[in-house]
Amino acid sequence: MEPLYDDLQLLWNEGVLVYDRSVCSTLRVRACYFYSISDLPALGMVSGHSTHGKFACPVCLRTVSAVWLVNGWKYCWFDCHRQFLPIDHPYRKSTKGFRKQTQVHNSTPSRLTGEQIHEELKSLVPNEDTHKFVGFGETHNWTHISGLWNLKYFEKLLIRHNIDFMHNEKNVAEVFFATIMDMADRAKDNVKARLDLALICDRPNSCMRKKPNGRWEKPRAPFCLKHDQKVAVLQWLKDLKFPDMYAANIRRGVNLTELRVTGMKSHDYHIFMECLVPVAFRGFIDHDIWLTLSELSFFFRQLCSKELDIETVKELENKIPVLVCKLEMIFPPGLFTVMLHLLIHLPYEARMGGPVQYRWMYPFERLMKELKMTVKNKARVEGCIVEDYIAREIANFVTLYFASGTPSLHTKKPRYDDGYETSKCNSSLSTFQVPGRAHGRRGTKILTREQYDAAMLYIYTKTLEMDDYVNQFDKAECRGIRGQTQQQIDKIRKVGAGRGRPNLFEWFRSLCINKVGINKDLAQISHGFKTRVNILTGYDVNNFRFRSEKYETSRPNPATTNTGVFLSFMEDDTTTDYYGVIEDIIELTFEGSDQLKLVLFQCRWFHPRTGIRKSPNIGLVEINPNTRLPVYEPFVLPYQCRQVYYTPYPCKKGDLKNWWVVHQVPKRGDLQVTMDGDGDESPN
Repeated sequence: MEPLYDDLQLLWNEGVLVYDRSVCSTLRVRACYFYSISDLPALGMVSGHSTHGKFACPVCLRTVSAVWLVNGWKYCWFDCHRQFLPIDHPYRKSTKGFRKQTQVHNSTPSRLTGEQIHEELKSLVPNEDTHKFVGFGETHNWTHISGLWNLKYFEKLLIRHNIDFMHNEKNVAEVFFATIMDMADRAKDNVKARLDLALICDRPNSCMRKKPNGRWEKPRAPFCLKHDQKVAVLQWLKDLKFPDMYAANIRRGVNLTELRVTGMKSHDYHIFMECLVPVAFRGFIDHDIWLTLSELSFFFRQLCSKELDIETVKELENKIPVLVCKLEMIFPPGLFTVMLHLLIHLPYEARMGGPVQYRWMYPFERLMKELKMTVKNKARVEGCIVEDYIAREIANFVTLYFASGTPSLHTKKPRYDDGYETSKCNSSLSTFQVPGRAHGRRGTKILTREQYDAAMLYIYTKTLEMDDYVNQFDKAECRGIRGQTQQQIDKIRKVGAGRGRPNLFEWFRSLCINKVGINKDLAQISHGFKTRVNILTGYDVNNFRFRSEKYETSRPNPATTNTGVFLSFMEDDTTTDYYGVIEDIIELTFEGSDQLKLVLFQCRWFHPRTGIRKSPNIGLVEINPNTRLPVYEPFVLPYQCRQVYYTPYPCKKGDLKNWWVVHQVPKRGDLQVTMDGDGDESPN
């Protein structure tokens, strides 16, 4: 890597001349090393600090050492985290929950600064016999001195090498899943782990037992599932469906015969850890164990947020040592590899370096996959990659000069297109201005009178240009009612106040006929739409793909689900969340001088109060699918919706069978960048 170090020195000390075509002159550009992004073994090679042994942590270095397992023949980081707790925390004085008869009184180890690490590297003495430094593996873990330390500013950096969040989450999720499912070849709760447990911990109920016949028995741990519970979890995974482009088809790897899941990649474990862990094991293991695992899942989910709140990250820094200690009181010492220890440092790096999306290995792993696919001659790997890269670059530049209608890489429509470039609407009303794109086959149906009135009332009340007219009607027709509720007002709008009084539709239609100057599009929608409406199977809007429940249930063995919707409204200064399922997607047609079309989602809404329960401490939201919204308001405009999906519990004990867990689906596409002044406005 010496050429790279030389280039970094040049870019910092002298810079390079770059031609600026916009001003037809050259300018000197300088650059600096910010941080490295790699998996843990590569981090050891780049930093010069070995990631094996008792000083394997690249952050703690020599300040925290691992424990050697006599039977497991490896180092573990069990009971190394109580020292990160506050000095008065009760876990520090526990003599049974961790190592036998051991209390921790030493203070939290301080993080070494760049200057301290540099001085330590300068003091290393080479060992000519082993070609390593004197004291390697005993007082330090340095294998070599990286050339990055020759950079003048390197020791000033707060983060020099990132802990890869992707591989860390993958390894943690994999080890917990295999251990809880008690997979013989991958579980960390094996015979050797139980023998080490007997030596280190005071857990007599979990130690190996000798039977009268002389054989040894391994008691089932409280965190391990029974055979029928494993079958229930795997069958649940086999029936599980996600929205389009959300996750891979995990159920393809489910093997009910061998009771395991094969072929899971890093992103599959990412989805499993952050979304499925609180659902999969609830009811099968003790509540305290399930709650600790759910807290770990919520920890990963919070760190993976696209936007991080600094106070939340500081709170995670204080919580993660407690959480790791809770895990240590549940699982055997052999489970706590260096990956479990690195959880301690993830919040600090998020606070210093920002969201993990810019510091994890996913984009680089995808790039490596693309580069490997370009290799046709394995004897000339680099040449194949270079040739393919040059060909793509030339094609990319040439297509910039093609006509706008010519199909190319730049004009290719995405698979999930909201119609932002192609959607055209002749109406000036705000309700009709939101682009979207229908897809799939079409059908027709006739709306009932109740459905027609509900759709018209929703359009009237959600069209900004109608607000003044709706207020005029309310003042004229509802003035004699004191303390009227919203349901009473809506009833008057639909059927009128009685004694021959008009409803909102008749009143506004008469106003449009008798009054001059009303918007022509408002006058057109006052005459209503055709009761025979088009039925759409799918609709793309807000970077989401929605489908109707009617269509998905008609498909044989569907692999995805896209029917869940979520709305949030302000009512009486309180925010109310509405969760539902799209039953149908209808397209209304308003006849007139300009044919206006509007798409509505016809939904089945769950009760916003009795049908929802929330657990903020673990970020869990559940809905009862058997409840219903007490009023008949099935329709919603597509642009108001966010997508969710629901997962039932595999355990059917108690009331778990009546509840589903809600999962928010992130928007596809680029992250919205906050502009100057946007912070003064409330979010949509």
